[in-house]
Amino acid sequence: MQPKLPLLTLSKFKSDYVKKIKFGYEFEFAELVDEISPQIQSAITKIYGPKMVRIDPLSYNHEDKKKRHQYNKWNFIYEGMGSELITPILRLPDLKRVYQVCSILKKEVSFDRHCGFHIHISLAGITDSDKFAFTWLMFEPALTFLVHQSRYSNSCCKRLSKWARPDINAKPLVDYYDRISDCSRSHDTALSLRNYKINKTAEIRFLEGIIDKTDVRAWTDIILKLLLFSTKIDNIMEFVTGTYFVVDLGGLINTLDITEKHLLDWIFNRVGAC
Repeated sequence: MQPKLPLLTLSKFKSDYVKKIKFGYEFEFAELVDEISPQIQSAITKIYGPKMVRIDPLSYNHEDKKKRHQYNKWNFIYEGMGSELITPILRLPDLKRVYQVCSILKKEVSFDRHCGFHIHISLAGITDSDKFAFTWLMFEPALTFLVHQSRYSNSCCKRLSKWARPDINAKPLVDYYDRISDCSRSHDTALSLRNYKINKTAEIRFLEGIIDKTDVRAWTDIILKLLLFSTKIDNIMEFVTGTYFVVDLGGLINTLDITEKHLLDWIFNRVGAC
């Protein structure tokens, strides 16, 4: 028998944590920086003003990017074979303007199989890395139904459930505790905690490239619900030594109390399309 899990509500999450939640988005596009920089400049200027965007066409380098990055602005930079638009640090009330930018850019950008949509979210004061990693591990099989098939074999978003625990039904979860914790700190997993020790953030890298505000809103809400679920784990070792099971798509909907029409519509549409 599967253990009974706490049901969650996003409204409670927002009322309890709205002042704590900080996050940011990375939108990856197929176009190079020089090809669409005027459109990016125009869209962000229209919503935020001319001083809120920094366009950097220089060669991509992780360390160099960190030195030049301005976290209070939109940054548009070179990324692999395309480009990447990075938001400022956001809070939930900021999303209205982000959606406006998305609506403007929807007809200006395109995606290929290499593009992804990443969410960086602060766990500080809300949950810890192990609780969030094991929450992700539990729900990742269900989330796989919601992402494009191009993400299954993408080396930049390896599934934690496949990489950290290949024989997932063979041994108790606790036997993989160290390996799961280590793997989640890689840069190349669907959930990456590589920067947790530096700034207490997690990066969710699983979704393919998107710009539609409906997609952005729905995926963000699901990630927030996962974050809330992780706060319900009182003792991580008791959690991982107990009965472990993989949550299917129906379990994800029920356990996370997904009753919002926009989320249910999005999930059912994604299952059919992906």
